[in-house]
Amino acid sequence: MFYPLLGILQENYNGPIEFNYLPLWSLIIIILPIASFIETIIYFWLVFTILRRFRYFQNKYLVIILISSFLFGISHSYNYSYVIFTFFIGLLYGYSYFIAENKKLSPVLVVTIIHYLMNVFVYSQYYIFDWLKGNIF
Repeated sequence: MFYPLLGILQENYNGPIEFNYLPLWSLIIIILPIASFIETIIYFWLVFTILRRFRYFQNKYLVIILISSFLFGISHSYNYSYVIFTFFIGLLYGYSYFIAENKKLSPVLVVTIIHYLMNVFVYSQYYIFDWLKGNIF
């Protein structure tokens, strides 16, 4: 919700934030890696870290994954269908976080990379469809 303050972004309540005035390369190289990392820290690393401190959650990884996915989903509250979609994507990210931890990998790095690649795919589609409609370039 703080993105519009930057002056380069526009809040769109029907879908993801629109990045105005930015070429696709700067979105891919600068904005998306930072956004993916921040969301991974907030919705997965922080949630996993805090909930594990409570005895109830210590071995309940499915519950932690569901909670982190729910929070991830409602943070993308552009419309109800998008919340549901991002909840299921959050399940993938949460499960990836759990698996990366068990394999002694960096879960933050693994989830950030997966999240980044998904964002690149999604935002590239917006640019491609706008280009096909003649709206950019």
